[in-house]
Amino acid sequence: MSPASELQPDAIREVVDCPFCGSASRRPVTAPVLDGECHSLAEPWQSMRFQMVECADCGTLYQRVRPRREDIGQFYSSEYDCYESLVQRGPIVRTLAQITARQLVKKVERLRPPENDVFVDFGCGSGTWMELLASIDAPWKMVGTEISPDLIREVEALGFSGHVCDDSDIEKCFEPESVGIFHMNHVIEHVQSPLQLFRKLHDLLVPGGIVIGQTPDADCLERRIFGDHWVQWHLPRHLVIFDKVSMRKHAEAAGLEVVALDSSPSGAVMWGASTLKWWAERRGRPYRVTREPLHPYLMLLFAPFSFVQSKVANTSHMDFVLQRPR
Repeated sequence: MSPASELQPDAIREVVDCPFCGSASRRPVTAPVLDGECHSLAEPWQSMRFQMVECADCGTLYQRVRPRREDIGQFYSSEYDCYESLVQRGPIVRTLAQITARQLVKKVERLRPPENDVFVDFGCGSGTWMELLASIDAPWKMVGTEISPDLIREVEALGFSGHVCDDSDIEKCFEPESVGIFHMNHVIEHVQSPLQLFRKLHDLLVPGGIVIGQTPDADCLERRIFGDHWVQWHLPRHLVIFDKVSMRKHAEAAGLEVVALDSSPSGAVMWGASTLKWWAERRGRPYRVTREPLHPYLMLLFAPFSFVQSKVANTSHMDFVLQRPR
């Protein structure tokens, strides 16, 4: 159900129109909500509320009143759970991540241009995916990018090269037609203009190069059941949330061909996480994200259902493969 009230602008944040079509016409899709995941933010951010709206013209879901680029880094501190290494999240998560990594290697090797093995992990965090891929001998030259110099130092300590950049200046770090694979695992939803970034990636890819990744899918049962407690709203970090229709529109407008848009059984993670977030807020205590003790066990519990769901409907996670035409 759409909330009745729309979040009003303030003097601290910026207000944007639809990042895809530019329309100012919109309708709220969430209530104004607190961050709820980082619990040591300075004011006014700790008590600030955020909201996702839907463009009334093209259907894009986006954050209209959002932190400015120079402020958003406060929400990506060392407290941010997504930076935690996959291999350090316990045996259940580690095993599932290794299975996923092996599947990723097979898919990339089947699709990438054979003449270019440069693999750029855009938004690599602490390098956790590159670390995992290197442990199973992924045959690529791996490079990471992040907005934080501290994270890039961690990446370099793992033996990889890295660049401090974001969607606004990635073209300064790579030559045109120099990259074979861009990997974006839950990243595209964090950038201010996904369309502009896809256009830049198109130009940096060699002909036949691919963009491969995963992102939330708003057209899923979990969103309908959990409403504002659906973890993949992830406000204020998620600036745009896709479904398969809007992802295709963005890709094609950037000159990229859609190779695949698939529902992922890893949506089981969001069944468990959203249940725990709902329960934490109902109990009046902070939600601890991946540090919730029941997190890995609920993920396993929901895995069979999510696997079936991925075959017949959309899950919380969409796998995408986009390609620059040859």
